[in-house]
Amino acid sequence: MIDPAWRLESVTVTGSGRHLLGPLNLVVPRGVTAILGPSGAGKTTLLNVLTGFLRPTSGLVRREKRIDPSRLEMFWCPPDFGLWSECTVRNHLERVMPTGGILLSSLEGPGVIGREAAIDELLGRFGLLDKSDSYPDLLSRGEQSRLAVCRAVASDAEFLVLDEPLVHLEPLLLRELWRTVLRIRRGTLTTVFSTHEPDLVLAGAQHAICLAGGRVEFSGLVQDLYHSPPSEALAWYLGPANWVTVDDARQWLGESFFQDRAVRPQEVRVTTEEDGTGLVKTVETLGGLSALELVNRVSGQTRRWLVSGGFNWLQSGAWVNLRLCGHAFFLACLLCLSGCVPTPGTTTPVGSEIGEWVLPAEGIRVPGPRALHATRDRLLVLDNVGRVLAFGFDGTFQNQWWMPEYSVGRPEKICELPDGRLAVADTHYHRVVLFRGDGSLDRMLGGYGQEPGQFIFPVATACDAEGNLYVCEYGGNDRIQKFSPEGRFLVSMGGAGTGPGQFQRPSGIVISGDRVYVVDAFNNRIQVFSCAGEFLEVLGERLSNPPDLVYPYDVALGPQSDLFVVEYGAGRVTRLDLAGNLLGQSGSDGGGVGRFKTPWGLTVDQRGVVYVADTGNRRIVQLKF
Repeated sequence: MIDPAWRLESVTVTGSGRHLLGPLNLVVPRGVTAILGPSGAGKTTLLNVLTGFLRPTSGLVRREKRIDPSRLEMFWCPPDFGLWSECTVRNHLERVMPTGGILLSSLEGPGVIGREAAIDELLGRFGLLDKSDSYPDLLSRGEQSRLAVCRAVASDAEFLVLDEPLVHLEPLLLRELWRTVLRIRRGTLTTVFSTHEPDLVLAGAQHAICLAGGRVEFSGLVQDLYHSPPSEALAWYLGPANWVTVDDARQWLGESFFQDRAVRPQEVRVTTEEDGTGLVKTVETLGGLSALELVNRVSGQTRRWLVSGGFNWLQSGAWVNLRLCGHAFFLACLLCLSGCVPTPGTTTPVGSEIGEWVLPAEGIRVPGPRALHATRDRLLVLDNVGRVLAFGFDGTFQNQWWMPEYSVGRPEKICELPDGRLAVADTHYHRVVLFRGDGSLDRMLGGYGQEPGQFIFPVATACDAEGNLYVCEYGGNDRIQKFSPEGRFLVSMGGAGTGPGQFQRPSGIVISGDRVYVVDAFNNRIQVFSCAGEFLEVLGERLSNPPDLVYPYDVALGPQSDLFVVEYGAGRVTRLDLAGNLLGQSGSDGGGVGRFKTPWGLTVDQRGVVYVADTGNRRIVQLKF
């Protein structure tokens, strides 16, 4: 039974001679509800009606308040943020937070914490603590957006209404902050938000209301909208979908559907077979998806299919079969961590998850790992609050220390030098920080600039057998710089661009013999240089089946001289030989067993165990291939 937060009865809204909304007979339930629809669908109008800022032309709106009457009933986060120009960042929270503080039990440890501590905690979580004394006009649009939502959460209102929350943010930060909002708002509180982002809906909303032309096209559970939407148009509200008719299912999938329905790209398995049903006409890569234009062998009909993963290896004229990754096969995919990304003509070996753990809490926060490096006897971790941590390979915590500075950004990669020192790419401070093995500061290398020995955003480090240090950077330089063990600049490799030997965010590096392997994240490839700085090749480009990577973010060398690549965009780990041949894959995007959310880094120990920084899921995962 639906527990109502609002009831709308025969509600209509008109303005300037136009029909804006309704008539609506609608129940908005308690919990978390997403309002979806294209621009002009009526989302903002509906939210204005719910908040009472807009009176309907006709009809009745009732809000069902049930919590302690002393609690603020409602707070509204408008699309223009509604910040107060005369107030500092901290003043915004002081004006709305209850005098007794707020309950943060959903973060770490139950209980109400004091008002000042709660303000500090929320500002820290939203990355605004260093802006406490700033006024809104001195903030960037992204910071203003964060402040608006932070203030709304601080109000602790029974009903929270947000219109397009957390705009102007990069995707990873958007997801992290939205999870924070939902954790705090858990329980008896009600949150209603409008969005165009399917990820925000799937991350924690229970209910969805879809609007088009001012009318409700769908009102129900998010899981129903995702798995069994009433129409093709509604299916796309939560991401890409194939709309499959009963006849399509029989012709293309060998399935008997009772009615037309949506099939998500992740549900489709593609295999190459000489007697396949579909003849490949074209293959188009769309980020983590591929669009296959196929001709049916029997009917001669042409149809476009969206499938998960990359299929650059498919050639025009090849024959394929499509099958649903459902029932026993879909369960096998999940259990084997393989996703639904096949290797043509073979069964791709997969890894097995053998363990996982989370990092020690920092206050009431549970940080996520960002970078990993396995030495001979310990696992080193960088997290997203600014710590360097050391663990045993079984996850036993050993010790930790902090970066010299971390308020404007966190470090991204770490490596061990032959003399036992540790080199950390301190990205947002434009330098490399060198620690001794015990965590004490040794020295710093670099500074802001584009000259040799200077950095814009250093993002990864590695060293060769002679102790020379290699540093990847992005932000316009997009190159690798090589330094002697004493810190003297030796040579620069690459430059910004998309051509051979050029980079768009070189974000991970490993050295095998006299060859340097660099993951070129936004160009979706691995490039190979000599240690002297000469460009050699794009890995696997001469193979008939080159590696298909989706935003590779880090690379590690295994004990058998194989490469392990973590793919930020696909949520998986890919294993390659040094020529670029695919040896195995594990994972898919998401949460839970066998899935990774925005994995940032990885490393391999001397036993061949792979450790993955599953940043979005805030854990370290161990795999064995």
